[in-house]
Amino acid sequence: MNTFRTLLSTILVLSIFEPTGAQEKDIAFFGDDIVDVSAEQNERFIELEERLGGEVESIKDEIDEKRAVYEKKRELYETARLEILSLEQRDDLAKMRRQRVVRESREQHSRDVEFLAKLLPILREMHSQKTMQIFEGPQRKGIDKPEAPIEKDSVHYVKKYFFYKEPLNLSEDDEIAVSATIGSFRSFGAYAGGKMCGGFHPDANIQIKTSQQTIQVLVCFGCAEAKFIVGDEELLVDLEDDAYNTLRRICFPNFRRHGPSEGRLSK
Repeated sequence: MNTFRTLLSTILVLSIFEPTGAQEKDIAFFGDDIVDVSAEQNERFIELEERLGGEVESIKDEIDEKRAVYEKKRELYETARLEILSLEQRDDLAKMRRQRVVRESREQHSRDVEFLAKLLPILREMHSQKTMQIFEGPQRKGIDKPEAPIEKDSVHYVKKYFFYKEPLNLSEDDEIAVSATIGSFRSFGAYAGGKMCGGFHPDANIQIKTSQQTIQVLVCFGCAEAKFIVGDEELLVDLEDDAYNTLRRICFPNFRRHGPSEGRLSK
């Protein structure tokens, strides 16, 4: 058991002393992240390590060992099954597997090409951005669709979705980060289908006005999807992890009227 590795990745491993008379400070490692902690918290981390840390590491070692045994047994099992086949049958099986790999690769390539053919012209147009605003969508609890508020003048509609009229108040750095994120093709992937979370419902509408038109990017943080709307055209895409995390980090703290609901998912 590698006790040092456990200490390094889960608890306090280093104390930092300030000049004489200053309060003692400690740091704790949570994976690759460092958190400043008090001496009292440090003592609790040490107690927790003595009580549970060793057991957790022991179980992990057991799992790694069983995984290695599993992989070896699985390889022996598959090899033994293949040996039952004739040489001709093995050749046919290998041919089928190669054909399947080629077919799946071509299908994925076709989907990617079709997706990029629709997305890239939109991104190209967005690069002539004049202004950008982000509008907050209504809070949704679970799979229930929110209803428009009684005061209709406080919202505006985009297709069948509504957003509060007052845009979010973002810092210049946040605006730059949002523009860079939604302007990159790496932020999006081809739509992979429904996410079993009640359907697409946008939490935010990122509205880009260019020299030619208005482009709206509706973002659903529940299912990590985005919908580009340009005129009557719509393009539903998946959000890649980095883009999702960036937009979520910026939008959520700036939501004013309706904070993130418990029904929303984190990624």
